[in-house]
Formats: sequence, structure tokens, C-alpha cells
Amino acid sequence: SDDSVRVWLDGQLVIDNWAAHGPMYDTSAALLWSAGQRHVITVEYRELGGPGTAQLLWQTPGRSGFSLVPTERLYPAAAGLGLRGAYFSNPNLLGSAVVTRTERVDFFWYREPSPALPADGFSVRWSGLIEAPSAGTYQLQTLTDDGVRVWIDGRLVIDNWTPHGPMFDTAAPLVWGAGERHTLQIDYQEIGGPGTARLLWRTPDNATMHTVPAERLYPDSGLPR
Repeated sequence: SDDSVRVWLDGQLVIDNWAAHGPMYDTSAALLWSAGQRHVITVEYRELGGPGTAQLLWQTPGRSGFSLVPTERLYPAAAGLGLRGAYFSNPNLLGSAVVTRTERVDFFWYREPSPALPADGFSVRWSGLIEAPSAGTYQLQTLTDDGVRVWIDGRLVIDNWTPHGPMFDTAAPLVWGAGERHTLQIDYQEIGGPGTARLLWRTPDNATMHTVPAERLYPDSGLPR
């Protein structure tokens, strides 16, 4: 590159040369991959002056030199569709889900979410992945009425499993890399009256809390294969 470059693979920074420089090679450590395996890659580049250069190369098994990564081995990141929401006809996530759909978490219910559910006394489990659009510090927040619990990568970060009116709960800050994806699970229960369930975040590019958009949420349970 000429000038700066940073490269993340599956959320891990593997090349970091965010300085002004002429044409320069930067090489990651060796990576052991399986045939047909896919990985999340993010490349950031900036041009500061003079001619600009940006090339992505790789050294593959059986070859001694580096060559350009061909287009047919690169896939654009598909936009997310939302989390997988499993709805239960009781407030404690018991039994089998009666409704399952993909959606972002941004609801104000004044009646039942579906004809298959009661207006009061239901629960939802949303699960999938959340993706960081840029590197930096993130903070998750929920607005719920009633109970809520949130796990990131299996760690409980919000825990307010109580009957209550509309209330904000905020997790501790998290430092994520650009393009990094994390497993996310949200449990929600509606006890009575109007129901509210919203997932918000503060991102490096926006200092105010705002709804996590569907395109940053994925209903899958892991990284793309």
C-alpha cells in the first residue's frame, strides 16, 4: 500500500500500518485454513498524497510467492436481516416457540405481537450475531417493559429480569474491531400492560444511543462458513 493500511480477519487485527509511507509490503502471520472455509475480512486504506497503491495479496499452499487475491475468492459482506426471534406464549421462555421470525429489536406493543400469542404474559428470545461497522468503543442499551437479559459472547452484560415500566439498562463499554461479529442473545418477558423491547447502541461514529439497525444483526449462530 501507499499510504496507510489496516487488515482485520474474523475481528483480529493482522496488519497495522496506519502511517504515511511510499509503496510498502506488510505481511500477516501465517494462517491455517481449511478448504472452502470463509472468513470475515475488513481492509481499511487511506491515500495521503501522490500516487496511491492498494493491493491485497496472498500466499497459498503449494506456492512460494505472493499473488493478487482473485475476485472469485472474495465475497461482499451481505447486509444483516435482524436477529432470530423465538416467541413463547408464557412469560418464562418455557416449552416450544409458537412464532419464529427474523427482525430487529425495536418494538412498542399495545396488543399481541401475533394472533398466536397473548397480549400479556408472553416472552421472546432473540439470538444471532451483532456486527461492528468500525473499530472502537461500543455500548449496548435496552429499553424494556418488562424483564430483560442480554448476553454477548456468552457473557451476561444486562440483567433486569423483573416486572417494571419502561426502563433503560446499559451494559459496560466494549472495544470491538471493524467488521468484528459477536454472538448476541436477548431474553425478554412481557408481564402486563403495553410492552416495550428495544436494543440500542452507542458507536464510535455516533455518540448518542440509537437503535441497532437490522443490517448489523444476523440470525446465524456463528461466523460465516
